[in-house]
Amino acid sequence: MRICLIRHATLVVEYNGRKLLVDPMLSDAGAQRPIDNSPNPRQHPLGPLPISATERVDGIDALLVRHAHRDYWDGPQLN
Repeated sequence: MRICLIRHATLVVEYNGRKLLVDPMLSDAGAQRPIDNSPNPRQHPLGPLPISATERVDGIDALLVRHAHRDYWDGPQLN
C-alpha cells in the first residue's frame, strides 16, 4: 500500500494495482471563496498543488468523497 498526501485532506491511495483519489481539492491556491463562518476567512485552497491536477488524476480508478464540505471537495475541477 502506498499513500500520497497531496494537501489538506486530498490524498491518493495505491493498493493492489489500483489508485483511489480521496477528497479531491484540486483548485489552484486561492481560487475558491472563503469557507463560511470561518474564524480566518481566507480564499482557499491555502497552498498550491505540488504537481498539476492533471498529473494527479491520471490513472485514478475510483474517487472517494468523505463529505461534501467545500474544503474537502471542489467538484468543478474534476470535470
